[in-house]
Amino acid sequence: MIFSEAAGWMIDANLADVLAIWEAMILFASSFWTASCGVIIESDSKNAVTWVSKPDTAPWRLRNIVLLIRHLMEKMGRWQVKHILRSDDEVAVRLVKQGVLRCTDLLQVFP
Repeated sequence: MIFSEAAGWMIDANLADVLAIWEAMILFASSFWTASCGVIIESDSKNAVTWVSKPDTAPWRLRNIVLLIRHLMEKMGRWQVKHILRSDDEVAVRLVKQGVLRCTDLLQVFP
Protein backbone atom coordinates (compact mmCIF):
# COMPACT_ATOMS: atom_id res chain seq x y z
CA MET A 1 0.00 0.00 0.00
CA ILE A 2 1.27 3.47 -0.89
CA PHE A 3 -0.33 6.72 0.13
CA SER A 4 0.47 10.39 -0.14
CA GLU A 5 -1.54 13.38 0.98
CA ALA A 6 -1.69 16.74 -0.71
CA ALA A 7 0.64 19.25 0.91
CA GLY A 8 -1.90 22.03 1.16
CA TRP A 9 -0.46 23.53 4.35
CA MET A 10 2.92 23.78 5.94
CA ILE A 11 3.67 21.76 9.07
CA ASP A 12 6.74 20.76 10.99
CA ALA A 13 8.61 17.88 9.30
CA ASN A 14 8.58 15.77 12.48
CA LEU A 15 4.83 16.21 12.84
CA ALA A 16 4.34 15.26 9.18
CA ASP A 17 6.40 12.09 9.67
CA VAL A 18 4.50 11.03 12.80
CA LEU A 19 1.16 11.77 11.11
CA ALA A 20 2.24 9.65 8.13
CA ILE A 21 2.80 6.68 10.46
CA TRP A 22 -0.59 7.34 12.08
CA GLU A 23 -2.26 7.45 8.64
CA ALA A 24 -0.57 4.18 7.63
CA MET A 25 -1.83 2.52 10.81
CA ILE A 26 -5.38 3.78 10.26
CA LEU A 27 -5.38 2.58 6.64
CA PHE A 28 -4.08 -0.84 7.64
CA ALA A 29 -6.41 -1.16 10.63
CA SER A 30 -9.41 -0.51 8.40
CA SER A 31 -8.35 -3.08 5.79
CA PHE A 32 -9.29 -6.74 5.57
CA TRP A 33 -5.59 -7.62 6.01
CA THR A 34 -5.65 -6.76 9.72
CA ALA A 35 -7.06 -10.14 10.74
CA SER A 36 -4.54 -12.24 8.84
CA CYS A 37 -1.40 -10.16 8.29
CA GLY A 38 1.05 -7.97 10.09
CA VAL A 39 2.21 -4.57 8.92
CA ILE A 40 5.66 -3.14 8.32
CA ILE A 41 5.81 0.63 8.09
CA GLU A 42 8.96 2.15 6.65
CA SER A 43 9.95 5.71 7.39
CA ASP A 44 13.01 7.74 6.53
CA SER A 45 12.50 9.72 9.73
CA LYS A 46 14.76 8.34 12.43
CA ASN A 47 13.00 10.61 14.94
CA ALA A 48 9.51 9.30 14.15
CA VAL A 49 10.64 5.67 14.26
CA THR A 50 12.39 6.22 17.60
CA TRP A 51 9.41 8.04 19.11
CA VAL A 52 6.93 5.34 18.06
CA SER A 53 9.25 2.65 19.44
CA LYS A 54 9.92 4.59 22.67
CA PRO A 55 7.02 7.00 23.30
CA ASP A 56 8.63 8.45 26.42
CA THR A 57 11.32 10.00 24.17
CA ALA A 58 8.78 11.86 22.00
CA PRO A 59 8.52 15.65 22.36
CA TRP A 60 5.59 16.66 24.54
CA ARG A 61 3.67 18.20 21.63
CA LEU A 62 3.78 14.89 19.71
CA ARG A 63 3.37 12.52 22.63
CA ASN A 64 -0.43 12.20 22.38
CA ILE A 65 -0.37 11.13 18.74
CA VAL A 66 2.56 8.77 19.39
CA LEU A 67 0.63 7.17 22.26
CA LEU A 68 -2.42 6.78 20.00
CA ILE A 69 -0.23 5.05 17.41
CA ARG A 70 1.13 2.68 20.07
CA HIS A 71 -2.36 1.93 21.37
CA LEU A 72 -3.58 1.06 17.88
CA MET A 73 -0.49 -1.06 17.20
CA GLU A 74 -0.98 -3.04 20.40
CA LYS A 75 -4.58 -3.80 19.41
CA MET A 76 -3.51 -4.94 15.94
CA GLY A 77 -0.90 -7.47 16.97
CA ARG A 78 1.95 -7.94 14.49
CA TRP A 79 3.56 -4.69 13.44
CA GLN A 80 6.94 -3.14 12.86
CA VAL A 81 8.06 0.42 12.22
CA LYS A 82 11.51 0.55 10.72
CA HIS A 83 13.90 3.23 9.59
CA ILE A 84 15.15 3.27 6.02
CA LEU A 85 17.57 5.69 4.47
CA ARG A 86 16.00 8.41 2.35
CA SER A 87 18.47 7.56 -0.42
CA ASP A 88 17.09 3.99 -0.46
CA ASP A 89 13.46 5.08 -0.72
CA GLU A 90 13.01 6.45 -4.23
CA VAL A 91 9.23 5.97 -4.14
CA ALA A 92 8.83 8.12 -1.02
CA VAL A 93 11.09 10.84 -2.40
CA ARG A 94 9.04 10.93 -5.60
CA LEU A 95 5.75 11.04 -3.66
CA VAL A 96 6.99 13.92 -1.52
CA LYS A 97 8.01 15.90 -4.57
CA GLN A 98 4.65 15.22 -6.25
CA GLY A 99 2.75 15.93 -3.03
CA VAL A 100 3.91 19.52 -3.02
CA LEU A 101 1.97 20.09 -6.23
CA ARG A 102 -0.80 17.49 -5.75
CA CYS A 103 -4.37 18.78 -5.39
CA THR A 104 -5.81 15.45 -4.21
CA ASP A 105 -4.67 12.59 -2.03
CA LEU A 106 -3.22 9.37 -3.45
CA LEU A 107 -3.88 5.81 -2.29
CA GLN A 108 -2.59 2.75 -4.17
CA VAL A 109 -3.27 -0.76 -2.92
CA PHE A 110 -1.35 -3.74 -4.24
CA PRO A 111 -3.01 -7.08 -3.37
